[in-house]
Amino acid sequence: MMKLSILLITVVMAFSAQGQSRLPDPTKPLIAPQTAKAAEKPEAQALRLEALMRKGKTWLAIINGTMLQQGQQIEGYTVARIDASSVELVNRQETKRLALFDNQITIKKEASNEF
Repeated sequence: MMKLSILLITVVMAFSAQGQSRLPDPTKPLIAPQTAKAAEKPEAQALRLEALMRKGKTWLAIINGTMLQQGQQIEGYTVARIDASSVELVNRQETKRLALFDNQITIKKEASNEF
């Protein structure tokens, strides 16, 4: 009787496991892979100042992951000036100033300590 019960439980478990759907792959990305068109390089990436540093008397700027000094070029702009808080980029049409920190400061009132 015991052998029959074990055999019956084993058969039921085997058939129930086949009927269940497979578990999702936890390493599979949540988004679909990009198509060839979507994977193409965007027309113009926004220039983003990431860091400023000084090496001796020379200022260096990291813009979009590229280390630059005065006179070097990035995406059609020439680095005209670097100081402690910003970089000035120029091209034929315009001058851009990239600041390390946003000058807009929002001050929120602190909550009252009254209970």
